[in-house]
Amino acid sequence: MQQSYNQSTPYYQKSAPSHSSAYRDPYAVQNGIQGFDPEEEEIQGLKYQIRSTKQESLSSTRNALRLARETEETATNTMVKLGEQSELVDPKAQRERYQFEATESDDELEDELDGNLDEIAALSARMNILGRAMGQEVDAQNKRLQRVGDKTTALDTRIYAGTKRLETLR
Repeated sequence: MQQSYNQSTPYYQKSAPSHSSAYRDPYAVQNGIQGFDPEEEEIQGLKYQIRSTKQESLSSTRNALRLARETEETATNTMVKLGEQSELVDPKAQRERYQFEATESDDELEDELDGNLDEIAALSARMNILGRAMGQEVDAQNKRLQRVGDKTTALDTRIYAGTKRLETLR
């Protein structure tokens, strides 16, 4: 089965050649050389894997960024509300002027408020841990991508040298 390649189609959108059919290199066809090129197939496979991994990493970082922005917005809104509450609390002398006996419902409100603040603190701590874990995972993936990139560079250098040798043989 012969595949035709459109030169304007990026390599990562082309279907990967299968091992059962001969891979047709468009440059090889132009130069009169046809046949299966396992090294070129491996290179294309590596390029596709690198691109795929980068796309997945980009999606993951976009999602993490979206969540971080949402969290920041929630924290900002909470700080605004706390600031408004703080403005309502007068100095001690002013408070005493309007002092009244706390009722059971006031105690319930304060208990719920304390509980909510404790839960917010716990959630913030867990988000901090999650953020650090995501950072470590991104760092680990970046190291893996760097190794793949290094291997690709070495392979590209070998291919370039092989191409130059072929040119000298002609």
